[in-house]
Amino acid sequence: MAAGLHALPIDSKGKHTAMKRLTSLALLLGLLSISHSSAEDTIVELEVQAGEFAREHTPVFLQLPDEVTDDRTLVMQRVEDKRRVGVQRVPGDKPTIAWMIEKPLPAGVSRKYRLIALDRLVDRVPTMVTAKQDEGRIAVSVLGEPVLTYNHAEVASPDGIDAVYSRSGYIHPIYNPAGQSVTGDFPADHPHQHALFLAWVNTSFADSSPDFWNQAGKNATIKHHKLLGKPTSGSVFASFNVQLEHAALSADGKSTAVLHENWQVRIYRVKGHFLFDLISRQTCAGDTPLTIKQHHYGGLAIRGSQQWYSDENSAVLQKLIGSKPAAAELAKAPLLRNYLTSEGKTWFDGNQTAARWVDMHGPIDGKPTGMTVLCHPDNFRSPQKVRLHPTKPYFCFAPMSDGDFTIEAGMFYVSRYRFFVHNGAATAAASEHVWNDYAHPPNVLVVNITDK
Repeated sequence: MAAGLHALPIDSKGKHTAMKRLTSLALLLGLLSISHSSAEDTIVELEVQAGEFAREHTPVFLQLPDEVTDDRTLVMQRVEDKRRVGVQRVPGDKPTIAWMIEKPLPAGVSRKYRLIALDRLVDRVPTMVTAKQDEGRIAVSVLGEPVLTYNHAEVASPDGIDAVYSRSGYIHPIYNPAGQSVTGDFPADHPHQHALFLAWVNTSFADSSPDFWNQAGKNATIKHHKLLGKPTSGSVFASFNVQLEHAALSADGKSTAVLHENWQVRIYRVKGHFLFDLISRQTCAGDTPLTIKQHHYGGLAIRGSQQWYSDENSAVLQKLIGSKPAAAELAKAPLLRNYLTSEGKTWFDGNQTAARWVDMHGPIDGKPTGMTVLCHPDNFRSPQKVRLHPTKPYFCFAPMSDGDFTIEAGMFYVSRYRFFVHNGAATAAASEHVWNDYAHPPNVLVVNITDK
């Protein structure tokens, strides 16, 4: 087990939540252990190799061999103890399954499994990760506890905030395992920052320069366009797919679609923290390319809890920065939140540095909590530069910091990010554990195929 992954203090609600989650997981494992069928067949024997890193609470995927055509209910069985493990089919053209490594698998060690097809389960395996859609949102929970909400209907600006900042097509709230929101929306200081969103700032499109980030400019907008199929719930993960539209706005109010962006969001069943992935695929809406010009911010962004910001604290930090003190003095600054990057950088020395991951953290209702955002190594210009705002609780991965780039017609600009939401203080060890699973997943070998 990675140091710090479970050594995180939680409050009484967190303890209750953890016990509820453990009880539900025990129920799932028990049902998988005692359930029987009228007929069952081992159709694939496989081996998972941990490789260089210890594995625990690790998502694993396997594209099934072409020879496997069985469409019955599937379960996985660990050979070493004959314990059955929940397995879930992944929607898509190529038959793929997913499961979780929950029992620790040390570095350098392999584990063997049998994939079993069942005619029917006497006891129905419970759905552990649920995505529920209504007229305005998709809400996802793990073992009954809320994880995140995607807003597909427009969320109106609150009282006192200009209506121009109304927005759809973003994720808020994101919760920690104690049930607290770690994201903010419509903050008075920057009302265009909407929790988890992705937007470009300095761009060129035909003869215009749409700014999709700063809504007050009224020359561009991002909104939810359509749902792509129904959300998926299951024993291993929940997922949903949506399309957003980035449009340029002319002075006379005419809207011209610039980009279509598909989001695939997948939320996993894990213990002790929350884990989810976002894959963004952007393509030109027509034949005209979009050039993203060099700028110090833009891209995938997170606005943190409003408890991590106050005007007074911001003024203190701004004055401190302006006095240009030594690093030791900056490190002692009074903070409502801080950052920790994969390179050991924090609030005062991390801005515009390259990072594989960034953790933003601070107290909420007096208890430490936070969220790590991991930038996949296959992303453009990875490790990407990051904008860490020194006085406000927001950061973004900003690949345009290193220069212009263009999304051409007929191509896809693909971005992948993983999110690790935790109770307790941030630790590099915990974030590195999640990074290793994400960047260097375990190897899966098919040992034998016995499809019936």
